[in-house]
Parts: sequence; structure tokens; C-alpha cells
Amino acid sequence: MITIIKKIFIVSVLGFFLFNVKISLAQITYTAQIEDISGKSITINTTTKALGEYIKNIYNYGVGIAAIVATVVLMIGGFQWIIAGGSGEKIGEAKAWISAALSGLVLVLSSYTLLNLINPNLVNFKIIDIASILKIEPIEPDLEFSMITSGRVMSFNFNKYDAELKKAAKDAGMDCNLLKAIMYTESQGNPNATGPVRNGQRARGLIQIMPDALDDINGGGNQYDPQNNLNNGAKYYKYLEKYGCDGKSTTKGPFGFGIVCNTNNVRHVLAAYNGGMGKANSLGFCGKAYWECPGTLPETKNYVNIVLSNLTVINTNGWGCR
Repeated sequence: MITIIKKIFIVSVLGFFLFNVKISLAQITYTAQIEDISGKSITINTTTKALGEYIKNIYNYGVGIAAIVATVVLMIGGFQWIIAGGSGEKIGEAKAWISAALSGLVLVLSSYTLLNLINPNLVNFKIIDIASILKIEPIEPDLEFSMITSGRVMSFNFNKYDAELKKAAKDAGMDCNLLKAIMYTESQGNPNATGPVRNGQRARGLIQIMPDALDDINGGGNQYDPQNNLNNGAKYYKYLEKYGCDGKSTTKGPFGFGIVCNTNNVRHVLAAYNGGMGKANSLGFCGKAYWECPGTLPETKNYVNIVLSNLTVINTNGWGCR
């Protein structure tokens, strides 16, 4: 009986040792290449733990458990020796228990020491943390706002729609370069651009105007016609200069003190153009317009910043309406 227990103990420890050496170094590395909003390519490398990593942790805890078991077996053998009463058979049995415990303990500690010499990371006790795969939401077409970069300028005729832009801006009474910046951000100058379905509607044309917005300004016509689409976009922007702050020209702050949204501020008008004049520019929990509060409407924040960045590039480089 003792011989069988001893063999099982030794084989188990050897199995742990050999299996760990073979597998515990395994890991999987993933490489992903993405393009940021300026068109620059970014490479991301990430490493995740493979099955062998978790087996290594099982081994580490197994070493500790084996040491405890060996100690218990050693104590049993010692106790049997004490109560043997001089019986040669019982003393021999006790010695067998003690011998098995010591042999197993030496083997366990030797394997641990050897692994530590090969690579200390193999015997580091760690909490097993199984990595999870994050759900990645797809980016809808109209969220991919276009930022002006030198590479994209080379492939885009910046003056192609200047005549239409000037007429639309003049009729509406707004800055032509700002209208141009909005157009480029929304569609990159594609008159056939069509956004995804949102609330049963799609944004269309150079300026990506929604049917609801057309209703607000009594607009209409073919939205894939550059002049008609830009006319409606400019008219809607001017409409938001009156009603963009939650349906008004201003939104008051907490308890009616101060102003958190003012349609004299181009940022608030652009936020209404993208996020809607209701929720986007209503009073937010942070005491500012809702879209300006931390963690709210990241798309709108991104949109406002890109339009204004594009406007700066247009004005700085002389690419405005001609």
C-alpha cells in the first residue's frame, strides 16, 4: 500500500514538472493595424495569456499543496512510529510513510528550484486573471468625419463647389468658409454621400442633412443636387443660430443662473447641427451644455473639434471660397 502511494505521489509531481516546462511559456500575440482620423497608419500589438499560462499557475499552487500533503504524511509517519510500541512491523510501516513523504517533498522542491533557475517567472504566484475580449462596436459611415490632411487635399479639388458654397452662404447670411468646413467634414465633397439609417431616416448629400432638419426649415428638393443640398444646409445652420440651444437662442445654467449654451458661440451651433438642438445643448449634469459634460456624446465633441480644425486649415492655407 505504501509503495503504491509513493509511486502515485512521485509520478504526479513528475507530471506537473514536465507538463509545466513544455507548456507554461506559451503565449499568443495579436497584431492589428488601424488608421486614425488623420489617415495615419497605427500598429497595435497585444499579448494574451494562452492555456499554458494558466497551467503554470495550477502548477505553482500544486507545489504548495504537494508540500502540505508531504508534511501531513510525514506527521502521520512520525505519529505511527511513536505509537509503534517497539513493533518492528509498525516501525517499518512508519518509516515507509516518512520515506515517501521526504522523497516527494525533495522532488517537489527540486523541481521548483530548477524552474526558478530557468526562469523566475515560471514560479511566480499570480492571481489567475482570464482576459476577456472587448466588444468592438462598428463605426457607422457618418461617424467617420473627415479631417483635412495634406494627403487628402492632393486628391480633393477644394474649389470644386465654391460657386455653390458662395451662393448658399450668401443667401443664408453665413460664413462661406465655415460652410465649406462643414461640407468637407460631413462628406469630403461627395454629393452622393448617404448616411446610415437613424430613426428611419438617412442624411444625404454634401452637407448630410436629415429629413427632420429639412422639415424645420421647410426645405426639400433633391438632396443629391449640390446647390440644393448646400442651400438647405446653410439655411439649417442659420436656423440653429436661433433655436440651437434646446429650442432657444440660449440655455440657462443651474437654478437659472448663467448661460450654458449660446447660439452666438459657433461650437454650440455645430453641436446642435450634429447632436440635435434638444439633448445636445440642454443643461447637463456638469453645469454646462449636455454635450460638453464628461462622458456624454463623444461623437458630437469629435465633430465640433474636427469642423473647427478644418476651418482653421482652410483659413490658414487660403483654401476658402473663391
